[in-house]
Amino acid sequence: MPSPRLKSLIDSEISKLKTEILKSEGVLNLVSSNESHLLNLALTEELDDLNRVAAMVSRLGKKCSEPALQGFKHVYGDVVSGVIDVKELGFLVRKMERFVNATANLYGEMEVLNELEQAIKKFQHN
Repeated sequence: MPSPRLKSLIDSEISKLKTEILKSEGVLNLVSSNESHLLNLALTEELDDLNRVAAMVSRLGKKCSEPALQGFKHVYGDVVSGVIDVKELGFLVRKMERFVNATANLYGEMEVLNELEQAIKKFQHN
């Protein structure tokens, strides 16, 4: 059950964010009416999510036999700090997207497995 937040923000989602969410009465009254500030908040939230996923991929990568995956944390750090230009790594970005999606799927399946194990324990206890 991958998080919908893991997919890229496409034009239609950005449009919906600007026209519906940022203009909603609750956001305007409780958060801010400054669109630039609100977009910065949304960007910060997306980047936080990306960093959490990258940390998860990094932990899993350390357990892999592929050296490139074992050093994911360092490569990701270089991308974030601007040492590596992402535009030059299109092939690697696509590969990373597959790993991120696989990790998200794995995480979701682990949650399902945990729920099933809890249900079995509860069933056996009764």
